[in-house]
Amino acid sequence: MTLPTNSSLPTGNSTTTTPVNHARFWTDYHDEIRFRPAASSVIPHTLYFDLEVRRGPEDFGGDWERVRREGGVSVLCIWDEREARPYFYDDHTLAEAADHLSRADLVVSFNGAWFDVPLIENHLGRHLQINEHLDLFALVKGGLDRRGKSFKGHGLDALSSATLGRGKTGKASRAPELAATGHMAELTNYCMEDVLLTRDLGHFIAKEGYVIDKDGEQLPLHVPNWYRQTSPASVEAHQAPGVRPSVEETQPSEG
Repeated sequence: MTLPTNSSLPTGNSTTTTPVNHARFWTDYHDEIRFRPAASSVIPHTLYFDLEVRRGPEDFGGDWERVRREGGVSVLCIWDEREARPYFYDDHTLAEAADHLSRADLVVSFNGAWFDVPLIENHLGRHLQINEHLDLFALVKGGLDRRGKSFKGHGLDALSSATLGRGKTGKASRAPELAATGHMAELTNYCMEDVLLTRDLGHFIAKEGYVIDKDGEQLPLHVPNWYRQTSPASVEAHQAPGVRPSVEETQPSEG
C-alpha cells in the first residue's frame, strides 16, 4: 500500500490500523528481548508475512488510523522458512492465518508491528499472540533516528531497490481496486512478492548488519544477535555445511 503522508506516523509497505501505542516496535523492547529458541530446533521457526487491505486511505479521507481499524484484509501471505513454502489466506481464513503466526517462534515483517498486526487484531476482535516479532522497519527507523534522518522515503521498495537491486512489482495503492474487481491472482502475487522482498531484506540485514538508504549510503542497524545468528543467511555464512550452532551460541550477547 502507499505510505501515509502524516509525518507523525511511522510508515512502511503495508496498510493496517490500530492505535500506535497498541503495537510496540522491537526497538521499544530492546533489552527486554531475550529470545530462546527451543533446544529441539536451534534455528527458530520463522515466518515472514504481509497483507493487503480491502479499503485504503482514499476510502477514509487519508485517515490511516481508520484504515487500521476498518480497512479489512483482502489477502495475507506468509513465507514459512522452515517449510520453505508460501501460504495464502484471505478474510475468510484470517483466523487460520493468525493461528499460523502464533505457532511460529519468530515472525518478521516490514512495518507489521504498527500496521499489519493491529489490523488483524481489529478484524478478528482479539489480541494476536505472537511469540516474537521482529519489525525490519523498526530497525531501519532506529538507524535513521541515530543518523538524524527522516523515515520518509524509506519504504520497502526504496530500501530493497537500493540494498538488493530489485524492488516491488506494483503499487500497493492498487490493492483495494484489485480486490474489488476480483483480480485475486494478481493481488496475491503482488503481496507474495512483498513477502519475499521482506524475507530477502531480512536475510541481508542479518548477514551484513546494514541497509542502503535512499541517499545511497550504508545505514548501520542495531540487529539483535539472536537474529543474526539464527537467520539462515548468517548460519550459511558462518557455519560449515550440515553444522548447526549450539543453543548457547544462539543466545544474545549482553550489552
